[in-house]
Amino acid sequence: MSRKPPTQEAFDKLLNWLDPDREQAGKKYRIIHARLIGIFSNHGCADPEKLADETFDRVMAKIDWLRENFEGEPTRYFCGVARNILK
Repeated sequence: MSRKPPTQEAFDKLLNWLDPDREQAGKKYRIIHARLIGIFSNHGCADPEKLADETFDRVMAKIDWLRENFEGEPTRYFCGVARNILK
C-alpha cells in the first residue's frame, strides 16, 4: 500500500506540535531525525535515513489526531512508530 506524500500543511502542523517556536521546532526535528537514524542503524537496517523519513511520514499522517489527543513527549511517539517499522 503506497502512502500519499505529506503536505506542507501537515509538515507545518508537525513542527508546531514539536514546538510553537519555529526555530526550536526545527532543532527538535533534527534531533529526533538523528535519533531515529541511530535506532535504525543500530538494528542493521540498510537505509536508516529512508526509514527515519518514513517514520516522520507516518507521524504526519496522524498529526491532527496527535495534536488533539497525544499527551507527553513527541519523541516517545516517534520511537514507538520506529519500533513498529522495525517489526
